[in-house]
Amino acid sequence: MGSISNVVSGTPTWVWVLLVYLIIRGIKATKTAVIQFWRLLIIPLVFTIWGLAGLLTTLQFTALSAGTWIAAIIIGCYLGSLAARGVAIRANKSRGLIELPGSPFTLVLILAIFAAKYVLGYQLATDPAAAQSSLYVFFDAGISGLVAGLFIGRVWNYYQKYRAVQDTDLATLASARG
Repeated sequence: MGSISNVVSGTPTWVWVLLVYLIIRGIKATKTAVIQFWRLLIIPLVFTIWGLAGLLTTLQFTALSAGTWIAAIIIGCYLGSLAARGVAIRANKSRGLIELPGSPFTLVLILAIFAAKYVLGYQLATDPAAAQSSLYVFFDAGISGLVAGLFIGRVWNYYQKYRAVQDTDLATLASARG
């Protein structure tokens, strides 16, 4: 394994930009917030696109990579929905707003995922043949699918609650919180 400074300096800039964005989103998620519902779709979309890009480029689209990714998404959706089950929300449906209580879940999950994907990326950068290994494909596709599924499952659970809760005026709360 190369020195830490070599590993860090060899990392593409877009990876650091993505990490900063994800940390900012994760920190914001630790505080109760009133946001537009559609904004909940950003992180699941980022991780789904990242996973699909990996399937189509790094891992090559094979039965193993696609099957692992799809199975992991299904498992992740279930687990993500379970994780959000006890979360109470409020909604202002006429304005498309949702209030979510703060939680460290998103930040911790983002950091764990980023670390796992970073290690897999490092492995691939130092040993390009690793992408041909069934074990590497299983872990990479599995992590990508599980992560996307976790976030999709949480958003789906929030959507179900959003549709079911009584309409509340959250606009004043949103402007008061800045």
